[in-house]
Amino acid sequence: MATRARIAYRYTDGSYVSAYHHWDGYLDGLGLLLTEHYTDPKLIEKCIQKGNASTWKSEPEHNDYYHNERCMTHADTKALMEDAWNMDEEYLYVYSEKLQGWSVRFRNGDMTRISAESILSAREK
Repeated sequence: MATRARIAYRYTDGSYVSAYHHWDGYLDGLGLLLTEHYTDPKLIEKCIQKGNASTWKSEPEHNDYYHNERCMTHADTKALMEDAWNMDEEYLYVYSEKLQGWSVRFRNGDMTRISAESILSAREK
């Protein structure tokens, strides 16, 4: 079953580039993958700029992109959230250039910084 998500890269000026991700968007799926395998800002931005994807893999060259669906740009956080929630995406993952790390925002408005360790530790509880 699809758990839709959006992966975004936040630039230091507060603007974003983002792409849709179709499968396994929950924390134990895409969240863990991003925090373990997507830590290089240039790689993250490059993968997002390739556009929407069915799924990202641990090896970026194996990501399954929808080749006719481009990434989106957003002027600010409000525009990014509106786009994500209007498309019924359940998770919004953001890599921040300034913070050099990942966070996740949920539809209920909650947001938290995430790491592989925080996801694995929550799984054990």
